[in-house]
Amino acid sequence: MLNVVLAIFNLVPIHPLDGFKIVGGILPAQYAKQWYELEPYGMIFLLFLIFPIFGGTSPISNIISPIINFILNVLLPSVPVI
Repeated sequence: MLNVVLAIFNLVPIHPLDGFKIVGGILPAQYAKQWYELEPYGMIFLLFLIFPIFGGTSPISNIISPIINFILNVLLPSVPVI
């Protein structure tokens, strides 16, 4: 389960993660140039997404939890996932 969580988290398109380079490789050249201009701000975006702003859960958790649950339900159909 931890491997699935880390894999999905690593695909988030924010600079220090691999998803940023994947999106940059898919985009046309003119858009990729603009995309890579966001690179210096990636860590700031990531920190805002990881830490809960007004209590509760983190924004990144709200985004990737349904994807993680879907993949875990496909791989482990009889195990209840939190």
